[in-house]
Amino acid sequence: MFVRDVQGAVSVLAPTTPLVGDVVDEFFAAVRGALRPGRPMLVLDLQQVPHVDSAGLEALLDVQDELRARGGEVKLAALPPVVRDALRATRLIQQFQVFGAAKAAVGSFAS
Repeated sequence: MFVRDVQGAVSVLAPTTPLVGDVVDEFFAAVRGALRPGRPMLVLDLQQVPHVDSAGLEALLDVQDELRARGGEVKLAALPPVVRDALRATRLIQQFQVFGAAKAAVGSFAS
């Protein structure tokens, strides 16, 4: 349900399931398991997420808050139209840096 990868100092997590209330706890566990020691840098590659509900949107904000509190950052990549639309409709898209591909999001940490 969650594919993890590491590219240099950046963790990449790619959910392969809807981000909905039923999987939020698993999502948080996957995020925590994907983070490397030190300043957390995380890319969420959402290309295989077919749906997101309000609990999933809240989970994205919670991850962002947690990483920022630890001096890190989360960036979103490869948003499917339904996820992008949900983020736009709720105006949450303005809260994140969004990239067309995970590779570009990973590279942005070097800037």
